[in-house]
Amino acid sequence: MIKMKYLWLTILVNIPLFVWQILCVIPGLICWAIFRKFEIYTNEDAGVTVVNVNKGFLFGNACFSCGPFIFTTPDCDENTKRHETGHSVQSLWFGPLFHICVSLPSVCRFWYRRWKKLPQEWYYKSWPENSAEKRGHTKR
Repeated sequence: MIKMKYLWLTILVNIPLFVWQILCVIPGLICWAIFRKFEIYTNEDAGVTVVNVNKGFLFGNACFSCGPFIFTTPDCDENTKRHETGHSVQSLWFGPLFHICVSLPSVCRFWYRRWKKLPQEWYYKSWPENSAEKRGHTKR
């Protein structure tokens, strides 16, 4: 959700964005209903507010984003939350194409890095991770 100065303006701007991101919102709502532990998290630098869902260690220690929802583990650091809010910003841009343009390349790079035992820096140096780092104002 894009945070604006006035609540009424925030609501007015975010209703069409909700529809634009519907293919991200639906899986996010389903996961939110499953995990239920959440907090509202704001990345002031990126200007977005998301629902941070604590998914525990289900699906390993990987964190992920579904539009206005980010899913993290209990030991997730601030940089990872910022990175995932960067993916939330990307979902604002790509809308219904987010999973094709961002999620799929991200998941493929994630598993390739694990398979080849590459350093974490390799993962963050190219699309879509470098864009998420920049949009989330990550301090790595």
